[in-house]
Amino acid sequence: PELDCVEVPVGLLFECDRLRTTVCEKLRLADEEEATLVHALKPVFAAATDEDGELGGDGDNLMVHLPWIDLAALAQLTYWYDRRPRCEDEVPTGALAKEVKEARQTDAKFGRWTKKVSREKVIYGTVALRTRTRGHLGEQVFRRPAGVDVTRLTTLRRAAALCGHEQLLDLVEETMEKLRPRNVARIPLAEVQKHTSNNDLWLLIDGKVYDVTAFLDIHPGGGQLIVDASGRDATSVFERTHGEGLRYS
Repeated sequence: PELDCVEVPVGLLFECDRLRTTVCEKLRLADEEEATLVHALKPVFAAATDEDGELGGDGDNLMVHLPWIDLAALAQLTYWYDRRPRCEDEVPTGALAKEVKEARQTDAKFGRWTKKVSREKVIYGTVALRTRTRGHLGEQVFRRPAGVDVTRLTTLRRAAALCGHEQLLDLVEETMEKLRPRNVARIPLAEVQKHTSNNDLWLLIDGKVYDVTAFLDIHPGGGQLIVDASGRDATSVFERTHGEGLRYS
């Protein structure tokens, strides 16, 4: 029978208690110690990879049935894991920063998405502020945690809870608390209406204000659609063109 499958990074097994328990039961291990799990997984991966280290060897991949979690939640968990900040993701400075910038320009062969805005700044149309702004009009500005998709917080929280990832669950719940109306900066509509130019454009969607200036040139539907929606409540326009999925996930 056909099955819906999600490739789960091995590292998640060492962070998610329930995932680790399920895999250990599948492999019939005597305990759930990391060393025991690593020892048991080595021959599995060796058989499933070819000479170049890519999947496609003679062996079968480790398949685990997870009836206690839905596909969307598991996919969102792996999405977060692949994009979360790591030690090597620290911002370079000085000469190294110049080298990195030049390398990014060279590597921008996959289209203007990679050229204009880095992957970490794009969240389904919600773009991070262009500067390291901490406040606006005397109030603190929310900055999303790197790797966390603010349009999928409910799904990510469900995934963290079901898989037993306590650290991620705490991060998501903290983020959701910061985004509650009583905790976010209050920006008057009159202020939003001042930011309607191509060089400085804000959008008001679901009571939240987004600086989308950097997104104008790369919006799949064209920048003019965003410009036309500025200066007013754009919630209905956003829902009509993107569907309810992004709003109520």
